[in-house]
Amino acid sequence: MPSNKFSSAKFAIGHKVRVRFGIADPDYPDIPIGGWAGQVADLEGGDPCFYLVRWNRQTLNSMAAIYRKRCERDGLDMMQMWLAEHDLEADEGGPVNIMQPTEIQTKPLNMKNQDDRIRLVFGLTHDDPVPEVKTDTLRAYRDYLAENLSFPFEAWGKKNPGRFFTTTQAVAVAGLGCDDEDERLDEHYGLICEIKIGRKRGDAPLADLEVKGLGAERQLVDDYRYWFFNWRC
Repeated sequence: MPSNKFSSAKFAIGHKVRVRFGIADPDYPDIPIGGWAGQVADLEGGDPCFYLVRWNRQTLNSMAAIYRKRCERDGLDMMQMWLAEHDLEADEGGPVNIMQPTEIQTKPLNMKNQDDRIRLVFGLTHDDPVPEVKTDTLRAYRDYLAENLSFPFEAWGKKNPGRFFTTTQAVAVAGLGCDDEDERLDEHYGLICEIKIGRKRGDAPLADLEVKGLGAERQLVDDYRYWFFNWRC
């Protein structure tokens, strides 16, 4: 928000304020924030006036875990929040009495949402952040794909005289290896799949392949590629 300051504002920068009881988070209506306390860090004049409140240590330590999880998931700053003037009152001191959520409403997974389809792979809820690419998460993703992909299926890959591809060509993806083949898990290359090119056999990173057609295999592999390239450590 812009930071236009007006002398008519009830609170000035640096003033200690507290959220009135009965107020909920503007982004998460099932998270009450009554009693949260902090200092005004910025303000915007208007009707009503809005204030950027930077929470104090007691408030940060008392925040519900579900709120922290949602902020991490959605890329929100849990250290501060913009609130309207009528949501706040002067903080006269004393212990922080924070309202805790009692009726959490977790949205069901939406299979039209790519992040939610990835959460399904790991048995997570909509409130959970998408996990990073690590050996254990690669193993879980491999097991999910091995169960849901129909082998063989056709894809485009890159051809290379060495192990992996460099120029595009058609390949058939034959499998992802056995459950105990952790040598096919690589945090740099991801899942290494078995491929066929004519009579020849080889292997290639699944993330380097683009599936032909519009079937279930294409969405499954596209979702994996999206996860692998966006959640690597």
